[in-house]
Amino acid sequence: MSTTFEVYSKTSFIPSFQDILDLSTIKLQKFLDDFNQNSQAIEKKELIQACLSNGYYSTFSRGRQPAIIHLAYGIIAASLAYLTKGFIYSDDAWDYKRFPATASEFFSWYFRLELAIDTRHKEWATECIKLIPEQYE
Repeated sequence: MSTTFEVYSKTSFIPSFQDILDLSTIKLQKFLDDFNQNSQAIEKKELIQACLSNGYYSTFSRGRQPAIIHLAYGIIAASLAYLTKGFIYSDDAWDYKRFPATASEFFSWYFRLELAIDTRHKEWATECIKLIPEQYE
């Protein structure tokens, strides 16, 4: 699993970073407003609003890296969320139906095969766990 977005522009106009940040904040807020059907988001509405109000967030992205990286990116993201008292969100990561999640929630089920809610994610994590010692022997 990996997530990559490529943007192909029709014009040569290059917006400022502030323009992108302002529009992204509006779009993210709209997306979160639509979250009313997500029970995880409803439970964490105050936390989400508090985190969004600071105006910044961090992104961890990974693609076709060794299995240890897949495990590590989640642990690093959850560690940052824990240290900043924030939350983690993903629409394509391990059992994405569990998001948004606090760091404590994330650590309680991330890469724990017996707690996977989706067979595809369980199979993927099983393969990653199997590959970690093989890739580092």
